[in-house]
Amino acid sequence: MQRSRIVLANRPRIMRELLGRAIRRRPELCVVAEVTDLTRLPSAVEQTEADWVIVTLPPGGRIPTVVTSLLAGHQSVRVLAVTADGGQARVRSPLGGERALEHASLARVLATIHPGPQPATSRSDPEPDESEV
Repeated sequence: MQRSRIVLANRPRIMRELLGRAIRRRPELCVVAEVTDLTRLPSAVEQTEADWVIVTLPPGGRIPTVVTSLLAGHQSVRVLAVTADGGQARVRSPLGGERALEHASLARVLATIHPGPQPATSRSDPEPDESEV
């Protein structure tokens, strides 16, 4: 199974930790780096051969230009930007197209990163509530 490699670069820290926890529960997803300083994003992507970068979607609802310009040398990387409250998200494809992620939820975010059947969860390891992300 091909695992999607993800660099987490979103804020606040609690949001990054909650999203990281949810991602680590999925065998098809792999957090390969966490970046708190966006200037380190290009090297993290290069060193980890990341498929996805998850950043914070700022007020105004557009993926920050600093992120897209920092990733200019990494054309195959997709960007998922999520608001700090988890209520909105945008996706940027490798070809530069950007779209809103309708009905943003934890399940929808995870399915966007790795489409396909989602694994069943056990009662002993419940999914995080959507309000957690």
